[in-house]
Amino acid sequence: FGSSFWIFAGGPAMRRIQSCALRRVGGRRYVATAGGVEPIRRFFKNVTVKEFPETGQAEILLDNRVLKTPAKKPLIMPTMTMAAAVAREWESVGDYIAPHKMPLMTLATTTIDVIDEDPAATVGRVMAYLGSDSVCIREGRDGELYDAVLIGKQQATEDEEWDVPLGWFEKQFDVKLAISRSLAIEKHSEADTEKVAEWVRSLSLWSLASLEVSTANCKSLVLGACLLDGDLPVEKIRYLAMLEEELQQNDWGMAEGDHDVSKAQMEMWLGASRLFHKIATQG
Repeated sequence: FGSSFWIFAGGPAMRRIQSCALRRVGGRRYVATAGGVEPIRRFFKNVTVKEFPETGQAEILLDNRVLKTPAKKPLIMPTMTMAAAVAREWESVGDYIAPHKMPLMTLATTTIDVIDEDPAATVGRVMAYLGSDSVCIREGRDGELYDAVLIGKQQATEDEEWDVPLGWFEKQFDVKLAISRSLAIEKHSEADTEKVAEWVRSLSLWSLASLEVSTANCKSLVLGACLLDGDLPVEKIRYLAMLEEELQQNDWGMAEGDHDVSKAQMEMWLGASRLFHKIATQG
């Protein structure tokens, strides 16, 4: 497909996930903006899924041609369910292929081309978010509440909102995370950090892809983990991830075509990450 790829790769500047051209800088993969990628016309008519009965794995064929990853590796998925979900994205393609509307394809190719290449590096990128997790860094102001925003008929505060996923996370992993209310960020204990890292390392490569995408979007490993294994709706997790922006919009209003688009994009990626993880763990 020329220079058009579906890849997510971590990096310190990565804050939002986009489908675009893959480049290398200093030997490291990263994601560039999608604006420079030429549109690709749909070049296929039929999409089929082929199962390997001996392993239960499956691949996708476009007009009987095997679909491969950007690195030209076979796009072989662990189950028919996952392959069928990715195939549906290809079936929905219109006149032009739109990678930014194919998040499951992005997750699948990222797993094979990036995460499988160096799982430990992915674990490191994910764990880096815990030290400055947005859920743990809160407004100080001598203990005063940051602000209030209406949710239905009730007003909620930063503490009230973020304490919900934080409480789930601490119970889930039997940890107690440090809350920072000043410019000096409090450090989590080494023992608690290792408990979380042990869980991250235990994930399959496919679920690890989901966790990295959700964590990078939310700038929070707490919310990323909650998305995968908690029961908060995707819309709520997106709201919690953008809480500070929500509070500002409460004061200044929403810029249509900017804030509303970013919300929709984040919810798409979070929803895809949760679905991908569910398929990876339940088949």
